[in-house]
Amino acid sequence: MSTSTIEDATAADYQRAGFARKMGWGKRPALILIDVCKAYWTAGSPLDTSANPGSVNAPDSMRRLLAAARSAKAPVLWTKVYYERPDMADAGLMYTKGKALTVWQKGDTRGLDAYVDGLVPEPEELIVVKKVPSAFFGTTLAADLHLLNVDTLVICGVSTSGCVRASTLDAMQHGFRPMVVGSACGDRTIEIQKANLFDMNAKYADSDHMKEKLDLEKGELKESDIFTSDVAVIEPENYKEKTSIWAWLSKWGVEVRGIDPVPMEERTKTNYYNIFLMWMAIMCNLLPIVTGMAGTLGYGLSLRDSSLVIIFFNLICCIMTAFLGTLGPKTGRKLTNTPRLYAVSIIAILNLIAVVGFTIISTVIVGQTLSAVSNGKMNITVGIVLGALLGLAISFCGYKVLHIFNTYSWAVTVVSIIIAVGCGGKHLNVPVSTEPATTVSILTFGCLIAGFQLPFAGIMSDFAVYYSPDAPAKRMFWYVYTGQVLPTILLMILGAAIGSCVPNVPSWNDAYASFPPAASSKLCSALRVDSGNSSPSYSPSP
Repeated sequence: MSTSTIEDATAADYQRAGFARKMGWGKRPALILIDVCKAYWTAGSPLDTSANPGSVNAPDSMRRLLAAARSAKAPVLWTKVYYERPDMADAGLMYTKGKALTVWQKGDTRGLDAYVDGLVPEPEELIVVKKVPSAFFGTTLAADLHLLNVDTLVICGVSTSGCVRASTLDAMQHGFRPMVVGSACGDRTIEIQKANLFDMNAKYADSDHMKEKLDLEKGELKESDIFTSDVAVIEPENYKEKTSIWAWLSKWGVEVRGIDPVPMEERTKTNYYNIFLMWMAIMCNLLPIVTGMAGTLGYGLSLRDSSLVIIFFNLICCIMTAFLGTLGPKTGRKLTNTPRLYAVSIIAILNLIAVVGFTIISTVIVGQTLSAVSNGKMNITVGIVLGALLGLAISFCGYKVLHIFNTYSWAVTVVSIIIAVGCGGKHLNVPVSTEPATTVSILTFGCLIAGFQLPFAGIMSDFAVYYSPDAPAKRMFWYVYTGQVLPTILLMILGAAIGSCVPNVPSWNDAYASFPPAASSKLCSALRVDSGNSSPSYSPSP
């Protein structure tokens, strides 16, 4: 084959036409090795590429590249072709074009599908099994890369014109930055190799732009630079502007990262119990009490029936939310930013509406409580504004301040509620009589409880993004689950008990008519409602 393909379409021609522009590195690279098996370097194999000197040297380049990736603890992924059907029907039309695919057929005895010496996956490295050239088609590769926070894919393997090219094209179309390492790729001839590298660099990937890292002609590369140099930056450059307002805010602990994932070097927290205290503090506010009151005071259920509904629906609903809470350490990003599909924006909007509703209710309760504390001297509207501003100030400070605040502030709630119950507990033995519970009232109250817990789903992982990716999932689940369930059930049952007695206690009935959450130590309660308000408002910048 002549090299006229490249000579006729020179780099200058492409550049004048607007092609061959530099794509550049993202923030977190991963290495993927495409179909590295003996079939491509074994004499007599229908896929042998040994006639190409560059291909002969490719495994050595791959080994150095692999060692660098592992040393830098960058994600490493592999692809492997495998066909199960005896008639090769699962190869589709590919088998019609190329009978050589039988090297990957189940039961083939030639051993050509075996890994090349020194290029074998470690147990923890992901292997993508595919049946077509692209590593993305019909696989979970795109989702796996998103979960790993990967945005840049360093690609090597065989063959350059086939599976490497197809995977590169799909990587770009999925929003990943393909960096093709030409010296670590192989094909039947040097002409095919060069033509495909040239074309990919012009349209789909960066290859020629990696000359400072790679020498495509000599097969030499500085692999260590690829995964450890400042080329693969972790943080966007604008965050490093020393004179910017963002740098000043960041210096004081305010998070300015936006939707980007938390860098691996910052995900080092191991005091996993703190997530229990975090959720304990979030749930310790007046809203669960007010919600529990609805069972007896609003739906006419007895204290016993309300308590059973509260326990059952909370235990069930929090299983789902606690599971989502385990994803923070794994992804390092906000939960609503983890999926990369446009349809997710609909879910994000619905979740935003739910959280805004929760925040509005909490803020209104703050205003009512502050007004009650001042015996009406403070207007409810003023109280709402003060509560909203204080909650916004706390949430704006970000993860670190919020964790410190909530680690200790839950105790204020517990003490204030104990005092309130102690002062008014003598009235809790005079509940009103109720009619037998109906299915409608039970399910309606249950839906209210579900509506209380499930909106937290969209932020469950947000408070764990600074934890180590090695965080034990089971422990994280139980910390989140217990922190969410325990205070909610206890406070809702307390609210149900209060609600069952309100009509029979004149002072309570009058207070409820004016300010539903009226009790002693209202100022402390108002402080805690504001704490609960600040947490859902907070959007940790992963």
